[in-house]
Amino acid sequence: STMGSRQDLTVELRGHTDVRGTEGFNNDLSARRAKAVMKYLTDNRMSKSKLNVLYFGEKELATSGTSSSEHQKNRRVEIVYKRSN
Repeated sequence: STMGSRQDLTVELRGHTDVRGTEGFNNDLSARRAKAVMKYLTDNRMSKSKLNVLYFGEKELATSGTSSSEHQKNRRVEIVYKRSN
């Protein structure tokens, strides 16, 4: 993959949830989401050493609304590319 050939890049996988559920449950859920994306990427030949899993639970909401569609926007994994020094 292109990412695999770029020695100067790493990837942060940032798991998030909505506000429903307990804080502990949401922290665990956001970690499982980010780790699932990591597994997919490593199963498809991305080096695990290039991946960094972070999870935020309900701490970094995309939207503060309470509708179903707004809750859905908060349930996500963000992929952030970082340039190594």
